[in-house]
Amino acid sequence: MMERVTADPFMERYWNPTVLVRGPTAQFWAPYVLHDNGELVHCGIDALQLVKKDGKWLIASSMFTMEPGSCDALGLKDAQLRPMDGWKETPNG
Repeated sequence: MMERVTADPFMERYWNPTVLVRGPTAQFWAPYVLHDNGELVHCGIDALQLVKKDGKWLIASSMFTMEPGSCDALGLKDAQLRPMDGWKETPNG
């Protein structure tokens, strides 16, 4: 029987978000870093457009860049990463 990996393989964290809100629409834009089992994969930009419906914010669209080698240019070195424990995805395996 193969042992299942229980570590959180992918962890994405962001910093310096820009959030713009006007009525029922919003824009979120922030640099992010992605790690796989603790190893740096890449940095990039997350851009989300949201709409408020029935009192809840829903993602209307999302875009992102994958920029290997861009972490320094995006300010990772001095970043205060959010969320503190990362956005965790399902384990590999």
